[in-house]
Amino acid sequence: MECGMTSRRDSASLQQAQQLLERGQIEAAEKLLRKLVRRDKRLAEGHALLGRIASRQARHDDSRQHYLQALRSEPDSSRYAFLVAWAYSALGRASEAIEYYDRALLRDPDNKDILGRKAITLELVGNATEALEIVEPFIEATEETSEMAVAYVLSKQRLQQHREAIRIAERWAAEEMGLAIPERVAFTYYAAKSKEKLGDYDAAFESYCLANKVGARPISRDAIRRPIDALIEVFSPDLVPGFAQAANSSIRPVFIVGMPRSGTTLIEQIVDAHPQAFGLGEITDIEQIATQLGGQPSGGVGFPPVRAAAFRADTDRRRSPIPASRAEARRQRLPGREQEPLQLDQSRADPAVVPPVPSSLIVAAIRSTPAPPAS
Repeated sequence: MECGMTSRRDSASLQQAQQLLERGQIEAAEKLLRKLVRRDKRLAEGHALLGRIASRQARHDDSRQHYLQALRSEPDSSRYAFLVAWAYSALGRASEAIEYYDRALLRDPDNKDILGRKAITLELVGNATEALEIVEPFIEATEETSEMAVAYVLSKQRLQQHREAIRIAERWAAEEMGLAIPERVAFTYYAAKSKEKLGDYDAAFESYCLANKVGARPISRDAIRRPIDALIEVFSPDLVPGFAQAANSSIRPVFIVGMPRSGTTLIEQIVDAHPQAFGLGEITDIEQIATQLGGQPSGGVGFPPVRAAAFRADTDRRRSPIPASRAEARRQRLPGREQEPLQLDQSRADPAVVPPVPSSLIVAAIRSTPAPPAS
């Protein structure tokens, strides 16, 4: 059998793993797939499916490694090159993502999905003109995908060409385009933002209201209560005192946590004003780590219902999630400093998603009872 080819037995097992994934049995699917790739390290689709699982759990570097292994097994596959690029994008490594998008396009130059994702990545790093070179021919022919439309709208906004951005954003926000509600809401917000930039505040307000109306969801008390009860159960009075306290004097990350409109941004900005500190804003790493902590500990139950003991056991092997490149960029504000300054990560999310970084400081922002509701 030629290397990289799939036997009939492996094909059946891969199909079984795919079915397990579709039924939400992630742990069983991953166990089967790991068994398959241990038997044949060059089983490309096995690694691709493991990469898909890792991506769902926000383990993007694991995802990247599995997709790379799939591509090594089948180097001519545009799909695997595309998946590698996707993983690099999720890691914020745009130049490497673009390299693999280009590799995928060598094999499949007319693939709109690949072209759209490349254009979005180019816009994210500020190359709006190059992104538009990719998508404008499709826009003019009204043959663009929704991702091409996103790249076009964001690129036009970056270049302050807001009327063109509004035209395409409103086209894709229309119900007849058949997009899912979150995507329709996003395009409506894009249109609202451009109208606001043009000074047409009444039209912008109307679009913002429309976006809120389209995206409105019914409120369920039980759905709100369940995760809160789970947080209370896991983070018990016996567990919380074991976390690092503010008296710690070492230079460690400070996690500012709290619900929306509870003052997290104000706290971060006040401390960020000090020359020996800088704020990182709302980085996504904490959410990713929370997802990883959840995994599938037992019976597919995710975080926070995972037991407190498992949370504490994970503490010793965790490190600061603050991206080195982001911290380095901010550190340039502090020339001549020998010590790394205090790092602030503002997370307007449940305190439960704070990663267990040894000796880190946690500042919880709590809104007082008489405060007005969030605007």
